[in-house]
Order: sequence, then structure tokens, then C-alpha cells
Amino acid sequence: DHRDLHSFPTRRSSDLAEFVRAWHEAESRKILKPAVAMLKEADLDPAWFYRVGSPGMEIAQWAEMHEVDLIVMGSRGRTGRANVLLGSVAQTVLAECGTPVLLIRRETAPRRGSLRVGLAYDGSPHSRAALDFAIARRTFFGPRSTLHVAHVVDEVPIQVKTALANLGSTRFRHEEVQLLRQEAFDGVMTHAREALGLAGLVAGEEMLVSSNPGEALAELARRTKLDLMVMGSHGMSALKLLALGSVAAGVGARCDTPLLLVRPR
Repeated sequence: DHRDLHSFPTRRSSDLAEFVRAWHEAESRKILKPAVAMLKEADLDPAWFYRVGSPGMEIAQWAEMHEVDLIVMGSRGRTGRANVLLGSVAQTVLAECGTPVLLIRRETAPRRGSLRVGLAYDGSPHSRAALDFAIARRTFFGPRSTLHVAHVVDEVPIQVKTALANLGSTRFRHEEVQLLRQEAFDGVMTHAREALGLAGLVAGEEMLVSSNPGEALAELARRTKLDLMVMGSHGMSALKLLALGSVAAGVGARCDTPLLLVRPR
């Protein structure tokens, strides 16, 4: 029959497409079922879905389309090289959408109901976005959470300025250095203090002195046993695979503290 000969390939293609769709759904269900069960045990009612395509791009596009407030992802852990700190999926998500991303970097969750949170602040639009997010969604961290706002003062310019001011003297004036450090710190922290004050929040302040901000912030996270570090993320082209700024990458490469990365919208 002429019609049967022409319709056979169409039916075969349809059968193949249905087989592939069913396989995708079965594999997705197998992976998602344990997570859905855990969420239900926590009295949540999760929706689940799957997409087919490049994982990073699909996650980013879905988050933008549905106006998601937060993306939670696992990180493959730290490495010695900042540019391979994250897998390509997390890098692509950070580069392709403006949704804040929480990277979980430990195998166990914090046991405290209220978190000890650090926030890296340098006065840039990225750090202001991170501060605004932390203030607007402070209940996310728990009813008795504590916030520590940290700024890293670069030691090199201060030392150069002090040395030039004391060319006629062989005595290094420690007091002058301390004063310049404090002035630099206060200058950056002015906006953060005002924003926190308007929100009725009290936060601790951490002045860190280093020419390597990533290293200093990572040391703070370890020393104070932070449950979470909130940071601004620059966000860059996916072609560069460099969605993290050098500071955030430096923190991630040196400690396993979960990172909440926020981009200006």
C-alpha cells in the first residue's frame, strides 16, 4: 500500500521519540526521587521537573523564566587552581543568569538553626547587591543568626604612603599606619552601616589587612567557623568560564565554607 510505505518512517520516528522521552523521564525520576522524599520528610511540598540540554544553560534559563529567588547547587570542592574551582555547570549558571547562587561545599549541613554569616564588602555594586540580599532575606539565615561584615584593607598602598611621608625619618610610625587603615576601612563601611541601620540590624565588623583578599576572607571563615559566606559575583561571559571574581575564587579555593554569590540585577 502506497500510504503505508510513506507512513512507516513517521511512525518509527514517533516511537523513537517516545522511547527517548520515557527514558529521560525515568532517569530523572530515579535521580530526583530521593531528594523529593527528603524534602517531604521536612514537611515541604516540592515540585520536580527535568530538562534536556546543556545543564548550566537549562538551569539558568529556567531560573530566569520562572523568576527564581535562589539556586542551590553542590560544588565539586576546592582545588589548587581558582579557575577550575567550579565545574562547568556552576560556572555557566553564574555567568548566564542574575539569580543568586548558593554553592554547598560541605558534605554535612550546619546543625545550628541560626547561622553564623560572613559578608565580604568592598563598596562595589556587587558587594552592595550582596548586602541588600542579606538584609532583605535575613530570615533565610535563621531567627538568631549573626552577621559579620568584613572588609579587606590593602596593606601595600598604605605602607607606600607611610614610607613616602617618612622619608626624612628612619623610624617607622606604627600609629600612622593604624590610622590610615582605620580611615580606609571606615570610608568603605559607611554605606554598609547606613543600610544596616535603616533595616534595624546590628552586625559585627571585621577589618582584615592583607594584599590578598581571598586568602584573608578564607582565613576569617575558618577562624570564626562561619556557616556561610555571602559575596558579590561579577558574572562574565560563559565563553570565558570565569563567572567568579578573583576574590570569590580565592575564598573558594582556600576553604570549604558554603558560598552565597549575588550579582547586581
